Amino acid sequence: MKAFVFDTETTGFTVRDGRLDQQPYIIQFAGILGEISQENGFVEIDRINILIKPPIAIPFASSQVNGIYDRDVADKEPLSHHIDEIMDFINIRTDIAVAHNIEYDRDVLSYELERLGRAGDFHPKQSLCTMRSSTEYCQLQGR
Repeated sequence: MKAFVFDTETTGFTVRDGRLDQQPYIIQFAGILGEISQENGFVEIDRINILIKPPIAIPFASSQVNGIYDRDVADKEPLSHHIDEIMDFINIRTDIAVAHNIEYDRDVLSYELERLGRAGDFHPKQSLCTMRSSTEYCQLQGR
């Protein structure tokens, strides 16, 4: 089984019932694709780590959280340059997409895809949210 463990860094939080232009932009996408087996555990096949230049200035508050500033992405390509490679990892090359709070990552990727005229393109075969699956184990209240 192939698993893709990934994370996004963005310009902020999603806005419930907000317009598309109010939703955050992805400024970094990173992940590791690996083969999982009982015999070998997780064996890395490929990885991706891309800084992305958003169409807006990165809010200072977001930079303080993720450590990515406008100067870090000034010479980088926009998401449109990388979206096919990203979606290939998520939709084609993997059997299961894994992320911590995958709902957030799914939402921001979906907003970005909609901006690019590709609404509905986020469709991994399976997905796993490590936040949801670990909440009961960690006995976290209110999560």
